[in-house]
Amino acid sequence: DRLSKAKNITLDETQEIMQAILRDADIAPGERIADFLGPVRMADTWEKVVSDVVEYVDNAKQEIFFATQYVDMRVVDALLRAAQRDIKMKFLASQDQTVTETLRLVLRSLLGHPKVLKFLYEFLNSPKMQLRYVNVPYTFIVVDGKHSMVEVAKPFTKDFSLAFFFSNERLSSRLVGNFMTLWEKGSE
Repeated sequence: DRLSKAKNITLDETQEIMQAILRDADIAPGERIADFLGPVRMADTWEKVVSDVVEYVDNAKQEIFFATQYVDMRVVDALLRAAQRDIKMKFLASQDQTVTETLRLVLRSLLGHPKVLKFLYEFLNSPKMQLRYVNVPYTFIVVDGKHSMVEVAKPFTKDFSLAFFFSNERLSSRLVGNFMTLWEKGSE
């Protein structure tokens, strides 16, 4: 509750939140989180999260693992650009999002772009893009096995609260492991 009312979060408070997130994953050693993770950026607005996720996707070189309960067209546009660069992608979408709802949002923005619509069809049928539906506990993305974002959702509502961005291969590998666990439970 205190977190959702805060306008600014101190470094110590950021550390406390990250330690709580990492504790269950048995990752955080006894030292300061910054010593383990390296630089951590926090985004406390949806606009900043979208901007940073788009930057991660635009800089992807090989692969993207993305578990999300949200659809934002700016991120979809970045993912389409990544597909044009032949980036391998796996997505987990929340079971709450129906295929119809997701397609309606995507198609609404693409109606005036027939070439993009054709590309989207090819992309969705490409072996480089895979999608499954599962109960997504929180949104996270891993790009190229190193660059990650983890969302901290509001309790009970699962609405966006804030997110942390970091570049750490060890933690990113654990997040990919979490992704694959969810992937195995997901449905097409």
